[in-house]
Amino acid sequence: MILILLFLSFSNVHRLISLLLCALVCVPQLCLFVGTVYSATFTLVNQCSYPVWPSLLSGAGTSPLSTTGFLLSPGTSNSLFVPLSWSGRIWGRTLCTLDSANKFTCATADCGSGTVECAGSGAIPPATLAEFTLNGADGLDFYDVSLVDGYNLPMIIVPSGGTAGNCSATGCSAELNGPCPMELKVIGGEGGSESVACKSACLAFGDAKYCCNGEYGTPDTCKPTMYSEFFKNACPHAYSYAYDDGTSTFMCASADYTITFCPSPAPRNLVCVYSKKHMNDDPELVDMKKRANTRSLKEMAMLLRYKKMEACITPYAKSNTEAETYLEDNRNWRKHIHAYKRINKIIDSGSTFQRITMVCSVSRTGRHLQKFNKGRRLVVGCIPYRYKNGKDGNMLIEDNGEYELEVLVVSSQKGQKMMFPKGGWELDESVEEAASRESLEEAGVLGHVQNELGTWCYKSKSSEIYHEGYMFPLLVTEQLELWPEKDLRQRVWMSVDEAKEACEHSSWMKEALDILVNRLSLSRKQKREDVSVTVSS
Repeated sequence: MILILLFLSFSNVHRLISLLLCALVCVPQLCLFVGTVYSATFTLVNQCSYPVWPSLLSGAGTSPLSTTGFLLSPGTSNSLFVPLSWSGRIWGRTLCTLDSANKFTCATADCGSGTVECAGSGAIPPATLAEFTLNGADGLDFYDVSLVDGYNLPMIIVPSGGTAGNCSATGCSAELNGPCPMELKVIGGEGGSESVACKSACLAFGDAKYCCNGEYGTPDTCKPTMYSEFFKNACPHAYSYAYDDGTSTFMCASADYTITFCPSPAPRNLVCVYSKKHMNDDPELVDMKKRANTRSLKEMAMLLRYKKMEACITPYAKSNTEAETYLEDNRNWRKHIHAYKRINKIIDSGSTFQRITMVCSVSRTGRHLQKFNKGRRLVVGCIPYRYKNGKDGNMLIEDNGEYELEVLVVSSQKGQKMMFPKGGWELDESVEEAASRESLEEAGVLGHVQNELGTWCYKSKSSEIYHEGYMFPLLVTEQLELWPEKDLRQRVWMSVDEAKEACEHSSWMKEALDILVNRLSLSRKQKREDVSVTVSS
């Protein structure tokens, strides 16, 4: 028995010692003890500025661990020995209290046990989950961080000492409770105003297309939605919906694991501007522009994307091989780069991981990349909107019972007229990407582009040619202090009536705003009716 064990491959000394000790004392009546040999060390670290109560739930047929819940104060850690072939979940509870009857409860990810130990109970969503299956197929450990049940705090998994598999770090280090879409937010406490967790769309709405059940119960029928994309854009390696396996499951063998809550500081927003001067001075772009055929224009668009990405990443590439590899992959245009979307990279800076949220953009000029349809220039606009909050942080309610809506308008470059962000739809982007880009370039806001409001045909007052205009709503999740056209435009949040008056010169924008207001009103009315039906039944 001992000879066989000596030929096994081990990455950690404590595993070899554990198995040898077990083998030395193993007699026929006690050999079953081998099945509970410790195989991995899990180290839980709290880098949050607040206490976290980790919870551990063993899967069916798996022996429970020595603890199922404990307190982890800020700046502390705790290590656990986890047995061979263990499977289960780990999550962090926050905002926990003990009442006068000694009942323990948490505002987020509570397990409902009434005590610090969860004793076999799972997390009440929303909760950020770390999921493990140790020593599975081919002796590999499988692990992931899942936001399928929503999100309550940042968390990453970092393997160490692995002997096989990719052994990559994974997780979600972004703080999402603030930018969480309003309809998914969990507001903490009675009379509270702060978002303490972010629901999944399945939990919030219960719709089959969000829950991936019923007719949407297969990978072919259940696709990403704008809500799952919110999580995926912020945390590219975490599960964002039920069938998000391809980019979210990781493997390693014979590893130890560090699970860190709040692994990095709050994200920093970087706006990298590749200016018109850079474009005019760049020989590759100048040469492509001279050729001016359809193929060269598309190549130019892709090269421009790369140039802007390079401007964002180069400061980090000198000391980070991941960034260098990313640039090299894109230098040959083998990947489709969305240069105007938030690009999330985890930069390894020694012993900690730092999350960098990059907004790569250039304020484009000229018409050489723009789309036309039967001689009409295609224009895409966006109505950025949000619900106004009072001093107490709660949403304000108008006399008619509706939440008070605000929309963002910007000034024209050529005068003082106010309008919604808009611009030409270009060759290298979808219509939704164009809408998002215009909002970022002209108004400096990020958010969720929602269903199209309509299409209008109108005559340009400056050029006397007809334009075909598409308008979209954008639910704002983040407002940047620095953006490409900050020095060229003013941006102002207005009420609906104020915006209509400010956009008096643009009938199509006013019509689009009316459609948005009616759509939001009908949506809230439908939700109230659904709640009423649920309560009455």
